[in-house]
Amino acid sequence: MKVRIPGAPPDPIWLENIRAHYWIHDILQIFVGLGCWIIQRDQQKKLDWMELTPQDPMTLKPHHFEIAYGKESLRDAFHVKNFDRAAKERHPIVDQCWGASSLFIYIGEARDRQVFLYSDYFLTRPIDWATLTSQWKALTGKNTSETDPDFTDYVRMNLKYPVLQGPLLQGVIDFFECYVKLLLGQDDSALLYERVNQLRINVFSRYSHNKAWIDQALGREKLIPPPWAWEHGYHLEPWMVEELGVTEIPNYVFAVMPSFPLNESRFSAQSAVQNHLIQKQCLAFAKTLSQTMAENLEDYGTAFLTHASGKDRGRSQVMEKAQAVRRFISEKFGLESMIGVGRQAEPGQTLHSSYQEAIMALNLCVQTDKNIYFYADNIHGKSKPSYQKIQQAESELFDAVADHLTARIKLMEDHYVRAILEFAANHTGVVRGQFLSCLSHLSDHIGQKKILNSSQLSLFWKKLERRLSTATTISELIYTFKDAIHNLSILTGNPTDGTKTIRLQELLVFVEKNYNRSLPLQGVARQTGFSIPVFCRLFKKTTGLSFVTYLNKLRVEKSKTILKTSTLPIYQIGENCGFPNTYLFNRNFRRWVKMTPTDYRKKFASISA
Repeated sequence: MKVRIPGAPPDPIWLENIRAHYWIHDILQIFVGLGCWIIQRDQQKKLDWMELTPQDPMTLKPHHFEIAYGKESLRDAFHVKNFDRAAKERHPIVDQCWGASSLFIYIGEARDRQVFLYSDYFLTRPIDWATLTSQWKALTGKNTSETDPDFTDYVRMNLKYPVLQGPLLQGVIDFFECYVKLLLGQDDSALLYERVNQLRINVFSRYSHNKAWIDQALGREKLIPPPWAWEHGYHLEPWMVEELGVTEIPNYVFAVMPSFPLNESRFSAQSAVQNHLIQKQCLAFAKTLSQTMAENLEDYGTAFLTHASGKDRGRSQVMEKAQAVRRFISEKFGLESMIGVGRQAEPGQTLHSSYQEAIMALNLCVQTDKNIYFYADNIHGKSKPSYQKIQQAESELFDAVADHLTARIKLMEDHYVRAILEFAANHTGVVRGQFLSCLSHLSDHIGQKKILNSSQLSLFWKKLERRLSTATTISELIYTFKDAIHNLSILTGNPTDGTKTIRLQELLVFVEKNYNRSLPLQGVARQTGFSIPVFCRLFKKTTGLSFVTYLNKLRVEKSKTILKTSTLPIYQIGENCGFPNTYLFNRNFRRWVKMTPTDYRKKFASISA
């Protein structure tokens, strides 16, 4: 931000123009985060696109899906309609196609061509599961399926869109109108500069955040100095204090991830949507905490940057803030959460180490079933991680599984996972490779014992390899690895019952993904290869519930998420979750939640409203 020295001569006009252009593009890249084009349209309505913000050609966009599913003409018609509207009405147009909104602004005419400023893709309200599934159905003609990679990609694409609503959307429109005036030279550049600066202070800083500044502060590129490192010492510039709402340099990072109930898939597309909503609320909540800001942690959690004074006192201050975040997530979403805390950074230094340690500590929460884990507690008295330590832990785990010692399996599994986490230093690829190698060796060991025949073992390994290969986070890898060890230990303990149990567990995964369909008992039993009496007996022994009761409870749990994150009518939510009528939905909901769906929705006011 420019500071004018009192009494100094005014800057030349070319310098003012450069500053204004630079500032506009800075705001565009940092806060708005939208693709932006200048478009010229000739009399035949052919479009000439000039890109103003570079886009990654490998990033999936809606038109990729539209081309793949034969809907490209609808996007073309959408553009024609809104360019016509913008040219006729002469004011900004916001419209959506397949849920993603675009902005159209008429600039004027040049050489028999109409000129527009165009920006996409963004959302005008937070995405919810019901909206996503209906859009997918309309776009592709297919039902949603967690096993469909196209659908998973579609969900992740939508979750990356910025959400512009209320004052933020109006601020973006005002910003682009300033941009148009700057391009046309219709206003004094210094005046436009000041108008955009006011948008930065009053709108963008309040309803959004400076992602580039936070990325640099976290030291995601650790060789780049932190944004507070200046020639005359470490300090926050006045514009940073004004924009970020903090007066002290952050020196701690803690990472937060919600914990979903055990009967919910932790890493399904549906949980990714809920994670996205939780992230959005956590970014806003961070602004209410003293000396704190936040940024998304990939698509599964949130990283909080904060300042705390002193080591002992600082730990208690961070603990208070971490507990406040846990209470917020519990009250807002009805979910528990896990938090990993990195060590205090040295004065003025980048937060790279604290950030990496916070993620490590978060994964140790998963490993140890703790709610809050300080990385400093993990390294106290520990030796430097080594590959020899991993080999030793792997050997002890093999022995425990071979001897079917349940308590020792859990202990050795914990030792092995911790050794991998320390060795891998938060590199997902390293963790995945080590888990694949360990389970491959363990499967070979089981094969040599003839516990499973070769075809059974091959099928088991293929499914496991696919799950590990598609996992996107270390936490997901840990859950998958532990699940595999559990299944393999069952097989070594009782090969006959073990294969039945694994078949039943595969059925539970199938039910998890198809709970909203009609699942008659006879058909489900046939799918597992059991007679109805054997299936019912084994299912009750494994889950503690009859199949029908288990299915209805699962449907109720799924409906709770939709009730909290959408405004769909109650009857429609029941139908979407597999209940044939509203009466059965209400009856089962009251049985498991002790209140009606309507009362539950009122308790957790829809965050998408």
